[in-house]
Amino acid sequence: MIDKEWDDFVENETSSGILHDRQFIELLSKEWKCTPCHKVVNTNDGKMAVPGYIIDKSIFGKKITTQPFLYFPKLLGKIDEKKAIQYLISEAKKLGKNWFVEYKSENDFSMETKQKFGIKTINPYIYSTLFLENTYEEQTKKYQKQFSKDLRRNLRRIDQANIIIKHAETEEEVKQFYMMLCKSYKNKHKILCQPENLFLNIFRELNEKVEFIIATKNKEVLAGIVAFKKKNHWDYSWGTSSLTKFRSLSLNSLLIDSMIKEGISKKIKTVSFGASGYADKSLLMHKKHWGCVEQPIYYHYWNRDPNFKFDESNYKNARNIFQIMPLPIFKIISKKIIPRLI
Repeated sequence: MIDKEWDDFVENETSSGILHDRQFIELLSKEWKCTPCHKVVNTNDGKMAVPGYIIDKSIFGKKITTQPFLYFPKLLGKIDEKKAIQYLISEAKKLGKNWFVEYKSENDFSMETKQKFGIKTINPYIYSTLFLENTYEEQTKKYQKQFSKDLRRNLRRIDQANIIIKHAETEEEVKQFYMMLCKSYKNKHKILCQPENLFLNIFRELNEKVEFIIATKNKEVLAGIVAFKKKNHWDYSWGTSSLTKFRSLSLNSLLIDSMIKEGISKKIKTVSFGASGYADKSLLMHKKHWGCVEQPIYYHYWNRDPNFKFDESNYKNARNIFQIMPLPIFKIISKKIIPRLI
C-alpha cells in the first residue's frame, strides 16, 4: 500500500523522478508481482518519502527492498537514512522472522549504526549521473574528444543513409524495439530480458512521462532507447540496436545524444545513466565518454548475509545456452523467471 500522503509529497519535491511516481510504481508492482509499501515518515527536521517493495516470491528469499533490480529511487524530503532503514526493518519484522531488508543508498552507514541495527553492507555497483549544461555546445565539451568527433561524423552519415531519429508513435514500433532488445540480451549479453508487457504498458500508460526514442529507416526500427522524464531529472534506461544493420553508425549513441540535446532545450538538470557493476569496464567507460560523474552505491542488508547475491559471472557457461535457444522460448522463460529474480 502506498501512503495517502505520497502523491502530494512527491509532487512538491523538485528532486522527485519517475521512480517515485504512483502510476509507475503500480505498473512495476503488477508486472513484478510485488507490493509497494512507500511511506512518508517523520524525521526530526520534517518529513521524508521512503520507497519500499514487499517481495515474497523471489528465489533469494522474502524481503523488503527500496527498489527491485538495479533501479535506484532516492529518498525525498528531510532525509534521515537511519529513520528510513528503521521504517523498513519495522515493516519486515511485522511480516515474520524470515524476512530481510535490502536498502540501497549513495551513502554508507557508520560502523556504530551497522552494529546497532545489525546491518551488513556491500558496494557492488557504481551509479553514473550526467549533469547538463545550459547549452548543447557547452555540453559537448564534456564528451571525450574522439567520441565527440565520431558522433558528428555519424550524424552526417545517418542523413546520407536516410535514417530518421524520432519518438515512437505506435505499439508496432515499440514491439520492434523490444524484439531487438530481446535478441541483444539473448545473443550478446546472455541475460534474461524484462517481459514485453512491461514495455507495452509503459508506452500505453505513461506516454507523457516516458519516451521511446528510436532510429528508423523505411518504417524499420534499427535502434532504440527508453527515457523516463519527470521534472528536472531524466533517466536513460534500456537501450539497444540492431546486431546486423548499420552497426558502424553507433545508433544507440546518436539516440542518447538526441535525448541530451532535448533535455538541455527543456532546462533539465541531470540525466541518470543508471548503475553498473565494477567488472563492467566497457559500459563504465562508455558512460565516462559522455562526461558522467560516478558514485558508489551501497546495498545494506538487515537479517541477511549479503553474500547470497546472484553473481552472474559464476553462471557464465550456463548462460551460453541462451544463444542457442529459440527466441520465443527465451521470451517465455524471461517472463516467467524475471519476477523471481527481484
